[in-house]
Amino acid sequence: MGLEPGQKVVAVGCGPGSFTIPAGCIVAEEGSAVALDVNPLAVEHVQQKTAAEGVTNARVIVTGAARTELSEGSFDLGFVFCLARSIGDTAAMWDKLHRLLQSVKRRERNAQFRRLDCAA
Repeated sequence: MGLEPGQKVVAVGCGPGSFTIPAGCIVAEEGSAVALDVNPLAVEHVQQKTAAEGVTNARVIVTGAARTELSEGSFDLGFVFCLARSIGDTAAMWDKLHRLLQSVKRRERNAQFRRLDCAA
């Protein structure tokens, strides 16, 4: 996945949380995992899973990626899941996600996001 202890990672479209718990474990207590999803039921499910697994460095938020209030430059790495049914302005979403990453050259930012599409 490219994750290392101490990193701050954001996951967009967390769905059932298949990435969130492993990411929280890999980045360990000195790192953090933030998961975003527009579906409140998915977010509630992932919150319950992280609590049951004892993953204390993961935060799950109901929001769209383009509308998030997360601070710019606050993440080392990002993952985007299941945008086959993307909601809203995808150009605005990608722009916001790139600005969430730590300050690096624009071409390097593009390489820092991993896009993991679901099968349609």
